[in-house]
Amino acid sequence: AEGEDTGTQYSNRAYDTFDVEQDSRHLVIEEFTTGSYCPGDIAAEFKVKIANVGTSDISQNDEIKVSLTINGFGFDETINYDTKLRSESSKEFTFNVDIPADVSGSKLMEISVAHDSDKDASDDGSILVQTYASSTDCEAVSGVSGTDVKGTINGVLTSTGTLGESTSYALLVYNTGSSSATYTIEVSGVSGWGTSLVEPIADIVVASGEFSTFYVHLTPSEAASESNSAVITLKSGSEIIDTKTLTMNVEKSSSSTYTNALLGSTFAELGESEDLITLLSLAIILLVSFGTVYTALQGTGTPTKKNRKIKKERK
Repeated sequence: AEGEDTGTQYSNRAYDTFDVEQDSRHLVIEEFTTGSYCPGDIAAEFKVKIANVGTSDISQNDEIKVSLTINGFGFDETINYDTKLRSESSKEFTFNVDIPADVSGSKLMEISVAHDSDKDASDDGSILVQTYASSTDCEAVSGVSGTDVKGTINGVLTSTGTLGESTSYALLVYNTGSSSATYTIEVSGVSGWGTSLVEPIADIVVASGEFSTFYVHLTPSEAASESNSAVITLKSGSEIIDTKTLTMNVEKSSSSTYTNALLGSTFAELGESEDLITLLSLAIILLVSFGTVYTALQGTGTPTKKNRKIKKERK
């Protein structure tokens, strides 16, 4: 009413004038600044300045809560403050906000402030709603940049191949981050024993919470050993997000192959050791060779004379 003390008034702030009861403790949002940021920026500073416009101090036991929610950002945080805030004094708080790379248009933001013993937290000045729009002076980004990018590679990592033949690994890249991301797949450690190919060749764009399939084709060469490895690296820009190791076991032919063909089964199935299989193989080869030579020698011997009976005619 006219002539009565209605409390402190602020101008050029986030709220209009309002009445405050005597001996009260009431918090309002005095200022809110977001600065100028671009999509993909990390830890952008959104600052909230609050004021105790009441006539009494807010003690350290009467915890203050400052909250910021941004629709479309997946951002909803509260800062707790347990230090005395005197009457007619202010305090600034900073929220570190990651700007999604795929943000577009304006996003609605809500800032609120209250304290534990506040019975009229919804009074004028304690809640502020406004929109956020990215800076117009930004370069286009593809996916999120920086440490906010997350993701994993999943799938069967071990396979058995044959020399000179391509073996395919079907794998998944899963985006565990909060925003869309662009990934690059690289394969290393293959040049010493074979060749590799990744499909698709282009970068992979995956939405938050989604997955995408890619293929790694490995072809072992003559230089391959029985067990070989290759490293898959999942990257976003120059940042390494995840790595996995592929194992390629290679089946090589040995001296027992001829024996297996002769017998129609493998000694390995009988539980024999490789050395024993080799010895048995050589023995069989020698035996077959000896039999061949012996047969040939028998064929070149002197023909056996047959006794002939001469039939004489009677006169």
